[in-house]
Amino acid sequence: MKRKAIKTRIVSNFGWTSFGEIVGKGLFFFITIYLARCLSVENYGLLTYVQTVITYLWLAAELGINMYGTREVAKRGEFDRELVNTLFTIRISGGSFTVLAFLFVIFFLKNPSLIKLAFAGGSVYIFMRSLSLDWVLRGVEDFKAVALGNIIIFLIMGILTFILVKEPHNVVKAVWIWAFSYLSGSFCYFLILNRKFNFIFQPVFNLRKILSHLKESIHFTLSGAFLSLYQYLPILLLAYTTDKYNLGLFSASYRLIFMIIFGFSLLSMSIYPIYSDTFYNQHEKFKKLHNLFLTIALIGGVSMVFIGIFFSKDIIKIIYGPKYSKSTNLFKILLIFAAVVLVRRVYGTAISAAGLQRYQVITSCLALCIEILTFLGLFKLINLPSTTSASLSLLLAEIGSLPFIILFWKLKKGAITRYVQPI
Repeated sequence: MKRKAIKTRIVSNFGWTSFGEIVGKGLFFFITIYLARCLSVENYGLLTYVQTVITYLWLAAELGINMYGTREVAKRGEFDRELVNTLFTIRISGGSFTVLAFLFVIFFLKNPSLIKLAFAGGSVYIFMRSLSLDWVLRGVEDFKAVALGNIIIFLIMGILTFILVKEPHNVVKAVWIWAFSYLSGSFCYFLILNRKFNFIFQPVFNLRKILSHLKESIHFTLSGAFLSLYQYLPILLLAYTTDKYNLGLFSASYRLIFMIIFGFSLLSMSIYPIYSDTFYNQHEKFKKLHNLFLTIALIGGVSMVFIGIFFSKDIIKIIYGPKYSKSTNLFKILLIFAAVVLVRRVYGTAISAAGLQRYQVITSCLALCIEILTFLGLFKLINLPSTTSASLSLLLAEIGSLPFIILFWKLKKGAITRYVQPI
Protein backbone atom coordinates (compact mmCIF):
# COMPACT_ATOMS: atom_id res chain seq x y z
CA MET A 1 0.00 0.00 0.00
CA LYS A 2 1.51 3.34 -1.08
CA ARG A 3 2.19 5.73 1.79
CA LYS A 4 1.35 9.42 1.66
CA ALA A 5 3.89 12.06 2.66
CA ILE A 6 4.73 12.22 6.39
CA LYS A 7 3.28 15.73 6.83
CA THR A 8 0.06 14.76 5.07
CA ARG A 9 -0.31 11.67 7.26
CA ILE A 10 0.31 13.59 10.48
CA VAL A 11 -2.12 16.37 9.57
CA SER A 12 -4.79 13.87 8.50
CA ASN A 13 -4.32 11.58 11.52
CA PHE A 14 -4.15 14.43 14.00
CA GLY A 15 -7.08 16.23 12.41
CA TRP A 16 -9.42 13.25 12.54
CA THR A 17 -8.14 12.12 15.94
CA SER A 18 -8.67 15.60 17.35
CA PHE A 19 -12.14 15.84 15.85
CA GLY A 20 -13.21 12.44 17.15
CA GLU A 21 -11.66 12.80 20.58
CA ILE A 22 -12.60 16.44 21.11
CA VAL A 23 -16.21 15.71 20.26
CA GLY A 24 -16.28 12.26 21.88
CA LYS A 25 -14.23 12.96 24.99
CA GLY A 26 -15.75 16.42 25.12
CA LEU A 27 -19.12 14.74 25.51
CA PHE A 28 -17.61 12.43 28.13
CA PHE A 29 -16.20 15.43 29.97
CA PHE A 30 -19.65 17.02 30.15
CA ILE A 31 -21.08 13.66 31.24
CA THR A 32 -18.47 13.57 34.02
CA ILE A 33 -19.36 17.09 35.13
CA TYR A 34 -23.06 16.24 35.03
CA LEU A 35 -22.47 13.13 37.17
CA ALA A 36 -20.29 15.06 39.64
CA ARG A 37 -23.11 17.57 40.07
CA CYS A 38 -26.01 15.10 39.96
CA LEU A 39 -24.60 12.35 42.18
CA SER A 40 -23.64 13.00 45.76
CA VAL A 41 -19.93 13.64 46.35
CA GLU A 42 -19.77 10.22 48.06
CA ASN A 43 -21.39 8.36 45.15
CA TYR A 44 -19.24 10.22 42.65
CA GLY A 45 -16.23 8.93 44.58
CA LEU A 46 -17.67 5.39 44.39
CA LEU A 47 -18.17 5.76 40.62
CA THR A 48 -14.53 6.81 40.19
CA TYR A 49 -13.37 3.93 42.39
CA VAL A 50 -15.32 1.34 40.37
CA GLN A 51 -14.08 2.72 37.05
CA THR A 52 -10.49 2.69 38.34
CA VAL A 53 -10.64 -0.98 39.36
CA ILE A 54 -12.26 -1.93 36.04
CA THR A 55 -9.59 -0.02 34.15
CA TYR A 56 -6.91 -2.15 35.83
CA LEU A 57 -8.74 -5.33 34.91
CA TRP A 58 -9.13 -4.16 31.32
CA LEU A 59 -5.37 -3.71 31.00
CA ALA A 60 -4.90 -7.35 32.01
CA ALA A 61 -7.76 -8.54 29.81
CA GLU A 62 -6.67 -6.91 26.53
CA LEU A 63 -3.15 -8.43 26.79
CA GLY A 64 -1.40 -5.48 25.17
CA ILE A 65 -3.18 -5.96 21.81
CA ASN A 66 -4.19 -2.31 21.54
CA MET A 67 -0.63 -0.97 21.18
CA TYR A 68 1.00 -4.12 19.83
CA GLY A 69 -1.71 -4.69 17.22
CA THR A 70 -1.55 -1.10 15.99
CA ARG A 71 2.22 -1.33 15.63
CA GLU A 72 2.16 -4.65 13.77
CA VAL A 73 -0.55 -3.54 11.33
CA ALA A 74 1.31 -0.26 10.72
CA LYS A 75 4.61 -2.08 10.09
CA ARG A 76 3.02 -4.25 7.39
CA GLY A 77 1.57 -1.24 5.61
CA GLU A 78 -1.57 -3.13 4.58
CA PHE A 79 -4.49 -5.09 6.01
CA ASP A 80 -3.24 -8.50 7.15
CA ARG A 81 -6.33 -10.68 7.63
CA GLU A 82 -4.54 -13.51 9.42
CA LEU A 83 -2.80 -11.15 11.82
CA VAL A 84 -6.04 -9.35 12.69
CA ASN A 85 -7.97 -12.59 13.23
CA THR A 86 -5.26 -13.98 15.50
CA LEU A 87 -4.92 -10.87 17.63
CA PHE A 88 -8.70 -10.39 17.80
CA THR A 89 -9.06 -13.98 19.03
CA ILE A 90 -6.53 -13.29 21.78
CA ARG A 91 -8.29 -10.07 22.77
CA ILE A 92 -11.79 -11.55 22.97
CA SER A 93 -10.55 -14.61 24.85
CA GLY A 94 -8.73 -12.44 27.39
CA GLY A 95 -11.77 -10.22 27.88
CA SER A 96 -14.20 -13.13 28.30
CA PHE A 97 -12.01 -14.96 30.81
CA THR A 98 -11.43 -11.81 32.86
CA VAL A 99 -15.15 -10.97 33.08
CA LEU A 100 -16.11 -14.49 34.18
CA ALA A 101 -13.35 -14.62 36.78
CA PHE A 102 -14.24 -11.17 38.15
CA LEU A 103 -17.96 -11.95 38.40
CA PHE A 104 -17.11 -15.15 40.27
CA VAL A 105 -15.00 -13.19 42.76
CA ILE A 106 -17.49 -10.37 43.45
CA PHE A 107 -20.28 -12.91 43.96
CA PHE A 108 -18.51 -14.18 47.09
CA LEU A 109 -17.33 -10.81 48.41
CA LYS A 110 -19.07 -9.50 51.53
CA ASN A 111 -19.83 -6.07 50.13
CA PRO A 112 -23.15 -4.16 50.05
CA SER A 113 -25.36 -5.03 47.09
CA LEU A 114 -24.92 -1.49 45.72
CA ILE A 115 -21.17 -2.03 45.32
CA LYS A 116 -21.63 -5.52 43.86
CA LEU A 117 -24.08 -4.25 41.25
CA ALA A 118 -21.76 -1.38 40.36
CA PHE A 119 -18.80 -3.73 39.87
CA ALA A 120 -20.94 -6.19 37.89
CA GLY A 121 -21.89 -3.37 35.54
CA GLY A 122 -18.27 -2.33 35.29
CA SER A 123 -17.25 -5.85 34.24
CA VAL A 124 -19.48 -5.49 31.16
CA TYR A 125 -17.16 -2.68 30.06
CA ILE A 126 -14.30 -5.18 29.78
CA PHE A 127 -16.16 -7.44 27.37
CA MET A 128 -17.51 -4.55 25.29
CA ARG A 129 -14.01 -3.11 24.92
CA SER A 130 -12.58 -6.50 23.94
CA LEU A 131 -14.92 -6.50 20.92
CA SER A 132 -13.45 -3.24 19.62
CA LEU A 133 -11.31 -3.21 16.44
CA ASP A 134 -10.19 0.41 16.73
CA TRP A 135 -6.56 -0.74 17.00
CA VAL A 136 -6.78 -2.18 13.46
CA LEU A 137 -8.15 1.09 12.09
CA ARG A 138 -5.34 3.03 13.77
CA GLY A 139 -2.83 0.64 12.25
CA VAL A 140 -4.10 1.30 8.71
CA GLU A 141 -4.36 5.01 9.64
CA ASP A 142 -8.11 5.25 9.12
CA PHE A 143 -8.52 7.78 11.92
CA LYS A 144 -11.69 9.07 10.33
CA ALA A 145 -13.39 5.78 11.17
CA VAL A 146 -11.98 5.81 14.70
CA ALA A 147 -13.35 9.33 15.16
CA LEU A 148 -16.80 8.23 14.04
CA GLY A 149 -16.83 5.33 16.49
CA ASN A 150 -15.73 7.54 19.38
CA ILE A 151 -18.45 10.07 18.72
CA ILE A 152 -21.13 7.37 18.54
CA ILE A 153 -19.99 5.82 21.85
CA PHE A 154 -20.11 9.02 23.86
CA LEU A 155 -23.19 10.40 22.15
CA ILE A 156 -25.14 7.31 23.20
CA MET A 157 -23.54 7.43 26.66
CA GLY A 158 -24.53 11.06 27.08
CA ILE A 159 -28.12 10.61 25.93
CA LEU A 160 -28.69 7.61 28.22
CA THR A 161 -26.99 9.32 31.18
CA PHE A 162 -29.01 12.53 30.91
CA ILE A 163 -32.26 10.56 30.53
CA LEU A 164 -31.75 7.88 33.19
CA VAL A 165 -29.44 9.36 35.84
CA LYS A 166 -31.47 11.94 37.75
CA GLU A 167 -30.94 11.30 41.45
CA PRO A 168 -27.89 11.44 43.78
CA HIS A 169 -28.15 7.66 44.38
CA ASN A 170 -28.20 6.60 40.68
CA VAL A 171 -24.56 5.48 40.70
CA VAL A 172 -25.31 1.91 39.52
CA LYS A 173 -27.22 3.21 36.51
CA ALA A 174 -24.28 5.47 35.67
CA VAL A 175 -21.83 2.53 35.71
CA TRP A 176 -23.99 0.26 33.53
CA ILE A 177 -24.59 3.03 30.99
CA TRP A 178 -20.85 3.74 30.85
CA ALA A 179 -20.11 0.06 30.19
CA PHE A 180 -22.79 -0.77 27.60
CA SER A 181 -22.18 2.34 25.50
CA TYR A 182 -18.93 0.87 24.17
CA LEU A 183 -20.83 -1.85 22.32
CA SER A 184 -22.00 0.76 19.81
CA GLY A 185 -18.41 1.69 18.95
CA SER A 186 -17.34 -1.94 18.58
CA PHE A 187 -20.22 -2.59 16.20
CA CYS A 188 -19.35 0.53 14.19
CA TYR A 189 -15.69 -0.48 13.79
CA PHE A 190 -16.61 -3.98 12.66
CA LEU A 191 -18.99 -2.66 9.99
CA ILE A 192 -16.33 -0.28 8.67
CA LEU A 193 -13.68 -3.02 8.40
CA ASN A 194 -16.19 -5.34 6.78
CA ARG A 195 -17.05 -2.73 4.17
CA LYS A 196 -13.49 -1.57 3.56
CA PHE A 197 -11.64 -4.92 3.58
CA ASN A 198 -14.50 -7.43 3.43
CA PHE A 199 -13.43 -8.52 6.92
CA ILE A 200 -15.31 -11.35 8.61
CA PHE A 201 -13.94 -12.53 11.91
CA GLN A 202 -12.64 -16.09 11.85
CA PRO A 203 -11.17 -17.23 15.20
CA VAL A 204 -7.62 -18.54 15.09
CA PHE A 205 -6.62 -21.13 17.68
CA ASN A 206 -3.10 -21.87 16.42
CA LEU A 207 -1.24 -22.08 19.73
CA ARG A 208 2.17 -21.43 18.19
CA LYS A 209 1.00 -18.18 16.55
CA ILE A 210 -0.86 -17.05 19.64
CA LEU A 211 2.14 -17.60 21.90
CA SER A 212 4.49 -15.83 19.49
CA HIS A 213 2.27 -12.74 19.58
CA LEU A 214 1.76 -12.92 23.35
CA LYS A 215 5.53 -13.06 23.81
CA GLU A 216 5.72 -9.55 22.36
CA SER A 217 2.38 -8.09 23.47
CA ILE A 218 2.96 -9.09 27.10
CA HIS A 219 5.47 -6.25 27.40
CA PHE A 220 2.74 -3.79 26.42
CA THR A 221 0.46 -5.42 28.99
CA LEU A 222 3.00 -5.11 31.79
CA SER A 223 4.02 -1.60 30.78
CA GLY A 224 0.41 -0.45 30.60
CA ALA A 225 -0.45 -2.20 33.87
CA PHE A 226 2.38 -0.62 35.86
CA LEU A 227 1.90 2.77 34.22
CA SER A 228 -1.83 2.80 34.92
CA LEU A 229 -1.38 1.29 38.36
CA TYR A 230 0.82 4.12 39.52
CA GLN A 231 -1.35 6.77 37.84
CA TYR A 232 -4.62 5.39 39.22
CA LEU A 233 -3.27 4.05 42.52
CA PRO A 234 -4.18 7.25 44.44
CA ILE A 235 -7.87 6.44 43.97
CA LEU A 236 -7.38 3.01 45.54
CA LEU A 237 -5.22 4.39 48.36
CA LEU A 238 -7.74 7.09 49.18
CA ALA A 239 -10.58 4.56 49.15
CA TYR A 240 -8.96 2.99 52.21
CA THR A 241 -7.37 6.02 53.92
CA THR A 242 -10.08 8.67 53.76
CA ASP A 243 -13.84 9.08 53.54
CA LYS A 244 -15.93 9.18 50.36
CA TYR A 245 -16.24 12.97 50.54
CA ASN A 246 -12.48 13.57 50.31
CA LEU A 247 -12.23 10.86 47.67
CA GLY A 248 -14.81 12.77 45.65
CA LEU A 249 -12.88 16.05 46.08
CA PHE A 250 -9.67 14.44 44.86
CA SER A 251 -11.48 12.72 41.99
CA ALA A 252 -12.69 16.05 40.62
CA SER A 253 -9.20 17.57 40.19
CA TYR A 254 -7.73 14.21 39.22
CA ARG A 255 -10.20 13.63 36.39
CA LEU A 256 -9.81 17.17 35.10
CA ILE A 257 -6.04 16.74 34.94
CA PHE A 258 -6.33 13.50 33.03
CA MET A 259 -8.70 15.12 30.58
CA ILE A 260 -5.94 17.68 29.95
CA ILE A 261 -3.36 14.90 29.52
CA PHE A 262 -5.71 13.14 27.16
CA GLY A 263 -5.79 16.25 25.01
CA PHE A 264 -2.05 15.87 24.45
CA SER A 265 -2.44 12.15 23.81
CA LEU A 266 -4.45 13.05 20.69
CA LEU A 267 -1.13 13.98 19.10
CA SER A 268 0.52 10.89 20.54
CA MET A 269 -2.15 8.59 19.08
CA SER A 270 -1.88 10.30 15.70
CA ILE A 271 1.89 9.97 15.56
CA TYR A 272 2.23 6.42 16.93
CA PRO A 273 1.53 4.48 13.68
CA ILE A 274 3.78 6.91 11.79
CA TYR A 275 6.47 6.44 14.46
CA SER A 276 6.19 2.67 13.99
CA ASP A 277 6.50 2.98 10.21
CA THR A 278 9.29 5.59 10.01
CA PHE A 279 11.44 4.05 12.74
CA TYR A 280 11.82 0.91 10.66
CA ASN A 281 11.69 2.40 7.16
CA GLN A 282 12.66 6.12 7.23
CA HIS A 283 14.75 6.64 10.34
CA GLU A 284 15.98 10.18 9.58
CA LYS A 285 12.38 11.33 9.28
CA PHE A 286 11.64 9.54 12.54
CA LYS A 287 14.32 11.55 14.37
CA LYS A 288 13.00 14.88 13.07
CA LEU A 289 9.47 13.93 14.05
CA HIS A 290 10.59 12.89 17.54
CA ASN A 291 12.38 16.21 18.15
CA LEU A 292 9.32 18.16 17.02
CA PHE A 293 7.07 16.11 19.30
CA LEU A 294 9.37 16.76 22.27
CA THR A 295 9.44 20.51 21.62
CA ILE A 296 5.65 20.66 21.53
CA ALA A 297 5.45 18.75 24.84
CA LEU A 298 7.89 21.08 26.62
CA ILE A 299 6.24 24.30 25.43
CA GLY A 300 2.73 22.95 26.10
CA GLY A 301 3.62 21.70 29.58
CA VAL A 302 5.20 24.95 30.79
CA SER A 303 2.35 27.04 29.39
CA MET A 304 -0.25 24.79 30.99
CA VAL A 305 1.34 25.04 34.45
CA PHE A 306 1.57 28.85 34.49
CA ILE A 307 -1.91 29.46 33.13
CA GLY A 308 -3.55 26.66 35.15
CA ILE A 309 -2.08 27.63 38.52
CA PHE A 310 -2.97 31.30 38.06
CA PHE A 311 -6.62 30.54 37.24
CA SER A 312 -6.98 27.31 39.27
CA LYS A 313 -9.65 28.56 41.68
CA ASP A 314 -11.84 29.89 38.89
CA ILE A 315 -11.37 26.75 36.79
CA ILE A 316 -12.56 24.43 39.56
CA LYS A 317 -15.50 26.65 40.51
CA ILE A 318 -16.73 27.10 36.93
CA ILE A 319 -16.44 23.44 35.99
CA TYR A 320 -17.53 21.64 39.16
CA GLY A 321 -19.28 24.26 41.26
CA PRO A 322 -18.50 25.69 44.72
CA LYS A 323 -18.85 22.36 46.55
CA TYR A 324 -15.51 21.26 45.03
CA SER A 325 -13.59 24.46 45.88
CA LYS A 326 -11.49 22.65 48.49
CA SER A 327 -9.80 20.66 45.73
CA THR A 328 -8.08 23.76 44.23
CA ASN A 329 -4.69 23.12 45.89
CA LEU A 330 -4.74 19.51 44.74
CA PHE A 331 -5.38 20.75 41.21
CA LYS A 332 -2.25 22.96 41.35
CA ILE A 333 -0.03 20.03 42.34
CA LEU A 334 -1.52 17.80 39.66
CA LEU A 335 -0.97 20.46 36.98
CA ILE A 336 2.80 20.13 37.47
CA PHE A 337 2.40 16.34 37.37
CA ALA A 338 0.60 16.67 34.03
CA ALA A 339 3.43 18.76 32.54
CA VAL A 340 5.98 16.05 33.39
CA VAL A 341 3.66 13.38 31.97
CA LEU A 342 3.67 15.13 28.58
CA VAL A 343 7.44 14.71 28.29
CA ARG A 344 7.28 11.11 29.45
CA ARG A 345 4.63 10.36 26.80
CA VAL A 346 7.01 11.52 24.05
CA TYR A 347 9.68 9.03 25.07
CA GLY A 348 7.14 6.32 25.88
CA THR A 349 5.64 6.56 22.39
CA ALA A 350 9.09 6.33 20.78
CA ILE A 351 10.09 3.35 22.92
CA SER A 352 6.89 1.48 22.08
CA ALA A 353 7.26 2.17 18.36
CA ALA A 354 10.85 0.91 18.43
CA GLY A 355 9.90 -2.39 20.08
CA LEU A 356 11.66 -1.46 23.34
CA GLN A 357 8.52 -1.62 25.47
CA ARG A 358 10.24 -3.80 28.09
CA TYR A 359 12.00 -0.62 29.25
CA GLN A 360 8.60 0.99 29.72
CA VAL A 361 7.87 -1.84 32.13
CA ILE A 362 11.00 -1.07 34.15
CA THR A 363 10.37 2.68 34.41
CA SER A 364 6.67 2.22 35.19
CA CYS A 365 7.54 -0.28 37.92
CA LEU A 366 10.06 2.21 39.32
CA ALA A 367 7.41 4.96 39.30
CA LEU A 368 5.02 2.70 41.18
CA CYS A 369 7.62 1.98 43.88
CA ILE A 370 8.43 5.69 44.27
CA GLU A 371 4.74 6.52 44.55
CA ILE A 372 3.97 3.94 47.23
CA LEU A 373 7.00 4.87 49.34
CA THR A 374 6.34 8.59 48.95
CA PHE A 375 2.67 8.26 49.88
CA LEU A 376 3.48 6.22 52.99
CA GLY A 377 6.19 8.68 54.02
CA LEU A 378 4.04 11.77 53.54
CA PHE A 379 0.86 10.30 55.02
CA LYS A 380 2.23 8.15 57.84
CA LEU A 381 5.46 9.89 58.85
CA ILE A 382 4.84 13.57 58.05
CA ASN A 383 1.06 13.32 58.67
CA LEU A 384 0.01 15.26 55.59
CA PRO A 385 -3.65 14.85 54.56
CA SER A 386 -4.17 11.73 52.46
CA THR A 387 -5.39 13.72 49.44
CA THR A 388 -2.30 15.96 49.50
CA SER A 389 -0.06 12.92 49.97
CA ALA A 390 -1.67 11.21 46.99
CA SER A 391 -1.19 14.27 44.76
CA LEU A 392 2.46 14.77 45.75
CA SER A 393 3.27 11.07 45.41
CA LEU A 394 1.99 11.12 41.82
CA LEU A 395 4.15 14.14 41.01
CA LEU A 396 7.31 12.76 42.65
CA ALA A 397 6.84 9.36 41.00
CA GLU A 398 6.69 11.02 37.57
CA ILE A 399 9.73 13.21 38.26
CA GLY A 400 11.71 10.27 39.65
CA SER A 401 11.05 7.92 36.74
CA LEU A 402 11.43 10.41 33.87
CA PRO A 403 15.28 10.45 33.85
CA PHE A 404 15.33 6.66 33.55
CA ILE A 405 13.04 6.44 30.53
CA ILE A 406 15.12 9.13 28.83
CA LEU A 407 18.32 7.25 29.70
CA PHE A 408 16.98 3.94 28.35
CA TRP A 409 15.97 5.65 25.11
CA LYS A 410 19.36 7.30 24.67
CA LEU A 411 21.24 4.07 25.36
CA LYS A 412 19.10 1.65 23.34
CA LYS A 413 17.93 3.60 20.28
CA GLY A 414 21.39 3.59 18.68
CA ALA A 415 21.89 -0.11 19.23
CA ILE A 416 18.56 -1.17 17.74
CA THR A 417 18.76 1.05 14.64
CA ARG A 418 21.92 -0.76 13.53
CA TYR A 419 19.88 -3.92 13.13
CA VAL A 420 16.67 -2.45 11.73
CA GLN A 421 15.71 -3.80 8.33
CA PRO A 422 12.89 -2.28 6.25
CA ILE A 423 9.68 -4.33 6.34
